[in-house]
Amino acid sequence: MVSVPSSIRRTGRIAAAAGVVGALCVTGLAVPAQAKTPTHSEPIVQDLVSKQLRTQQLAWEACEFADVAEPTRSRLLATPGLQCATITVPRDWYHAKDGNTIEVEISKVPAADPAKRRGIMLINPGGPGGSGLPWSASMAQRSPDVHQVYDTVGFDPRGVGESTELVCTYDANAETQVEFARNYAEGCLDNPLTPFITTRQTTLDMDFIRHLLGEKKMNYVGYSYGTWLGGSYAATFPSKTDRFILDSATDMSTGTLERTWDLQPATRDRQMQDMLMPYIARHDDVYGMGDTAIEARRAFEEAGGFDNFINLIIGVNTVIQAMYSTELYPEAAAVLSALAEVNAGGVREDFRLPYSDEAQAAMTEYLGQIKEHVDGLDIPAESKKSVAAKLDQALEVYAQNALAVNGQIDGQIAEQLEGQISDGQISDGQISDGQISDGQISDGQIADAPQLTTDLGAFEAIRCQDGQWTTDIETWEAKLTEGFQKAPLTGMLNSIPVCAFWPAQEKGFPEVKNKDLPGVLFLQSEFDAATAYEGAEASIKKFKKSKAVVVDNEGSHGLFPYGTECVDDPALTWLIDGRLPKQKWNGCVGVPLPGEIYTYNVGGSINQKGRLRGFKMESKSVKEANEMVAELRREAGITDIPGAEDATLAAALPVS
Repeated sequence: MVSVPSSIRRTGRIAAAAGVVGALCVTGLAVPAQAKTPTHSEPIVQDLVSKQLRTQQLAWEACEFADVAEPTRSRLLATPGLQCATITVPRDWYHAKDGNTIEVEISKVPAADPAKRRGIMLINPGGPGGSGLPWSASMAQRSPDVHQVYDTVGFDPRGVGESTELVCTYDANAETQVEFARNYAEGCLDNPLTPFITTRQTTLDMDFIRHLLGEKKMNYVGYSYGTWLGGSYAATFPSKTDRFILDSATDMSTGTLERTWDLQPATRDRQMQDMLMPYIARHDDVYGMGDTAIEARRAFEEAGGFDNFINLIIGVNTVIQAMYSTELYPEAAAVLSALAEVNAGGVREDFRLPYSDEAQAAMTEYLGQIKEHVDGLDIPAESKKSVAAKLDQALEVYAQNALAVNGQIDGQIAEQLEGQISDGQISDGQISDGQISDGQISDGQIADAPQLTTDLGAFEAIRCQDGQWTTDIETWEAKLTEGFQKAPLTGMLNSIPVCAFWPAQEKGFPEVKNKDLPGVLFLQSEFDAATAYEGAEASIKKFKKSKAVVVDNEGSHGLFPYGTECVDDPALTWLIDGRLPKQKWNGCVGVPLPGEIYTYNVGGSINQKGRLRGFKMESKSVKEANEMVAELRREAGITDIPGAEDATLAAALPVS
């Protein structure tokens, strides 16, 4: 769930939206009542550790950001004053003096105006397991107002990136989702570091960072999972919580992260049908899929939809990615248009045999036709270039899966991937010591023996260990059935989670009375597909002193800075002046979608009190689309559902 705030990519559309947004702009601000929050139960981190850790001196040096691609890396490294340092922290804060330690890497950009400096601001981009190290520089560049008054601090949470990293080794040789998930969990739990990669441990790391930087309080901006992390800090250290923004919020009301993920299949369907499809229909002259949302959806579904697993692999990097940033809608629309045209009347199949010899032989030709169709559309050249690159990535993923399932790939695929395959590796594939030649693997055959594979484990460790997930497999199969029926768009992506086999290390979200939680500011888009509005709403209600800014007709995941006064003014007034909005709920209208000058109302609407009303998980349009997909499935003879233990080759599916 790593957040990609979209505001910097919106500059061409903000002016056109200003008149619409102004009508619902937040007005009136007040100081929150949070100064008297109880402090008796708060940990005092400096008292928990040895004198050697408590008094450690930070050695600031140049940053590297090795995992950031160019040219972004060079741009971030050029930020004036940027430095990095390594902090030593206890491996286990519950036994902080046992001598076992790990490292946490931090970065810092000093406030641009020392006379106005008011402290540090930590930033977390989400994940869980997302690298936050570059975000000191990123936030300084994204928001000059924040940069003026805060030392922005990025960090790689424990288990991640340049901090002590959690690497899991597991047996990927599995025939079912259940077996795959169990193997992954067991393999990761064999790493002695695993039990300590939790949100609770990270919140204590965060407060130790505060202590070592000599600050009395913490300021914070967190996106996506970063809202769970920031909320946990606020619940653990209320007296040290200053000005927090929780942007695109997880559901903190249930104690675990399970519901946040449970909501995702339906939220993807909702954004697809109620936001993306109307956009495509409004531009039928470009995409040629029909001038109504349901006609456009039918054109795609009659080409196999995402029940055709090859279509799904192609669509993950385009259609699903656009649900994190609506700026990418032209790319998603172009791919859907191509799939509808190239595979019109095509195969709707379950995903168990997408790597047959016949399917592999057709793959490169199919991708070539899709690229040709996209190239002929009247969309920006940059969008075409981006789609082409993502289609190449899709071919890599397909080749990885074909190797994992069949032990071989088609010669044409190998030829097209020439230059990307070295020493038997395809990107981050799982095959080693085996050269690919004419579609065959030599010196690296896949057998029934354990296929030991390594993977970065922080994502699963954090979400599984922060409170116990459901462990009953029948319950998960029921969830998969419901998702397959009520959220069919990406039903083939859903699987038994690793967390079903993973014992929690923490009780979950900190137990504290709602009235004792400090005041924070929530930002949330209506159609967020990763952290559903329903989950965010529950968190906003839990934090009784909090205020919220809800962006109507917006689907992007990660908002601040958004680029409109309605959203950014209350955020900056809170961060800089310390005043939250007077009203609990405050509504703003989203900016127009790419190539449009108006913001079209879809979904619910904001009432006079700033509440989003009339917004449903299954709207009339979504219900109609679901019925259409069910009928097409019946015609294709698809009756079973993904998730049944005897139905799924785990190697053919993403883990999550």
